[in-house]
Amino acid sequence: MKVKNKFIKIVPVVLIVLAFLFITDMFKEKERTSFAVDEEVFNVAKTKSELSEKLNQSVRSYDPQQLQLIEEYDLMTEIKDIEVDILEERRTFKIHSVWNEDMRLLVTYSLDLSPFDDKPEEIPYLSLDRLQYYADGQAPFEIAVGNRDHPGGSYLPNDGVVYKNRIYRRLWIEPEFNEKVFQDFSEWLGAEQKHTYNTEAVEKINKIGFGDIGLIQKREDDSEKSIAMEDLSFDYPFKSWNPILEKKPINKTVKLADDIEIIFTDLEMRLNFSQLNVEIDSPYEINRLNYSYNGNQDFAPIQTKPDGQQFLGLPHYQSLNFVNTEELNLKVLGATLSTNEELSHTLTSEDLQRFLEYDKKGKESVEINRKIGTANGIEFNLTKMEKDQIGPGANDFNYGFVLSIKADKELQGLHFANYTEYQKRLEEMPDLAQYRIGEAFYELTDQDDKPILSQQGYSQGVHSDGEIYEQQQFFGMKKEDFDRLEEMKIRLFQIPKHIEFDANELTVELNE
Repeated sequence: MKVKNKFIKIVPVVLIVLAFLFITDMFKEKERTSFAVDEEVFNVAKTKSELSEKLNQSVRSYDPQQLQLIEEYDLMTEIKDIEVDILEERRTFKIHSVWNEDMRLLVTYSLDLSPFDDKPEEIPYLSLDRLQYYADGQAPFEIAVGNRDHPGGSYLPNDGVVYKNRIYRRLWIEPEFNEKVFQDFSEWLGAEQKHTYNTEAVEKINKIGFGDIGLIQKREDDSEKSIAMEDLSFDYPFKSWNPILEKKPINKTVKLADDIEIIFTDLEMRLNFSQLNVEIDSPYEINRLNYSYNGNQDFAPIQTKPDGQQFLGLPHYQSLNFVNTEELNLKVLGATLSTNEELSHTLTSEDLQRFLEYDKKGKESVEINRKIGTANGIEFNLTKMEKDQIGPGANDFNYGFVLSIKADKELQGLHFANYTEYQKRLEEMPDLAQYRIGEAFYELTDQDDKPILSQQGYSQGVHSDGEIYEQQQFFGMKKEDFDRLEEMKIRLFQIPKHIEFDANELTVELNE
């Protein structure tokens, strides 16, 4: 009986304590939200949708419409359980969402306002020095971070957006990769392609950690006050940098020639670069298609996914997701075929010395205008030897020659890649070969047939009258390397062949 009476006495006390805590929380919440914010000083949002819109506009160096699309397709992950009391500031810090663009992170966080906050810059902003990536069965991979606007430097606060008396901000967290760290990271991920982040590898990351985290507060004298916080870690599943938004089936066949046809299977409308999946039936090794979409002319290499599916970027050099496009009108204009055709030419000791004599006289080039040859309907001429400025210094020049490329077909980016450099990279990254199939190469060797360390310079179109197309490419090297040459042997190989197709057209309804 005594125990029962004691229990009866304890219950009211517990209820009183709970009521007190509840009332205290109510007063705290009222304190946080009952004061008015000066809308002439603060950027205030009235609704949640207005908050989202204003936050998207506040992100430096990023298209607000792209961020709107990311939210619309639920690509931004909501974080619900990160809430830290900052006692000395009488504020609560919260992380609301995270989105990764490749290995970068866009973090949305907020802090309480107080009645004594007069302007946005007085409110602390988030800073951190270390970022950890977590994957199952792996020790965390840690890397230093900076900020997208100031990589490796200080964090730039923005004014933020006030909603219900909390100030919301978005911050880019930029990992500081160099070549060594990049390779270590790729091995840590177990990426099949060591020179790039393939989607499957990136999506192994399921958790992130923030190290040396804190808040930075500006003082009136422009000095800074640092408010330390405990390191944070939380679950976050990484996503592909170019996820599929929608997939539109096509399944239509277009006959391009008697022995060439292409099946357009579907269009993957992606966040950054959309992909047109194809199946090509041809006796030739086609490595690129020239096409037009909705009146815009473009070209793209034929690429192959790990499962063998062929695709081309649509468009190749421009971010376009087609989400708000009614229909896709596609025409295949031509193709590029791989061949074994090659040409060679030797610049003699006399050629090299003549250019150096001109250089001593302060002249930057000497005309040569020498035909190297014609292959696959493309004419190659060595127009001049020149030096190309590569930096701000008085001696920042590469010494070399200019190659003119002429054809009666649209060349669209015919560019010779450095074969010596490619071979070196191939030793480090054997999987690179699958991305360079059918590529046109150049190789420079000296009088002893030893490869010359050279660099491609500018590549530019110089003439097009609708019948003859011309472009130029510069090949050069450091002056000390050039001075050692007795002769320079030029080899151009895997010269492509361009073919054109008769009129064809394919229309796909995208918003059915």
